[in-house]
Amino acid sequence: MKRKKLPTFKSLEKKLDRVFSEYIRRRDADEEGCAACSTCHRVAHWRELQCGHWIKRQHRSTRWDARNCAVQCGACNLYKSGAMDEFAGYLLQRYGKETVEELLALKKKAVKHSRADLEEMIEHFTRKVVELNSAKEAGNGATREAF
Repeated sequence: MKRKKLPTFKSLEKKLDRVFSEYIRRRDADEEGCAACSTCHRVAHWRELQCGHWIKRQHRSTRWDARNCAVQCGACNLYKSGAMDEFAGYLLQRYGKETVEELLALKKKAVKHSRADLEEMIEHFTRKVVELNSAKEAGNGATREAF
């Protein structure tokens, strides 16, 4: 009997990136699915926006930390390299100085996720997306949580 091949680590990361991005973009959107870019305030549907990271994705300790991420338009996220000054201001206003300092400290922490870690985060953020969809469909206003 042939054993089922496990997904590669890279494919798990890619799947986690997709579901995490959807979570962030839906979290920041209103009941109609629209959100304002966290850095330039341009409004668009969540599907047209991106998941911006204040501390870049290469830092595994904050890559999937919802406090480090917010919805951004493609212009700010790609062409303005994340508009880091505006992003920092947004995070300070949303979470406060303590959280920003905590994210900066986490940036320096080396983290090596296991396959189980990635699978657990995929399940977690998939549940969060389902919860957001259910809450927004029900018209519940309590859908903009930090994580």
